[in-house]
Amino acid sequence: MKKYTYVDMQWKTLVMDYVTSKETGKCNFEQVIDSMAAKGWKYVDHIMTHPSNYSYTLVFEKDVEE
Repeated sequence: MKKYTYVDMQWKTLVMDYVTSKETGKCNFEQVIDSMAAKGWKYVDHIMTHPSNYSYTLVFEKDVEE
């Protein structure tokens, strides 16, 4: 069975980088994907949630035992 988790990323002009919903400070996409991979999550896809403010949701999955 698969389990999914989602990380929201939003562009912040004041810091000129993305910030995430699950980590503090500024993080680029590579840092978030590497961090989640180290926890056993596999990057699956991204969804643009708000085009006007460059917000994305990254989708991760991993296998879990039933």
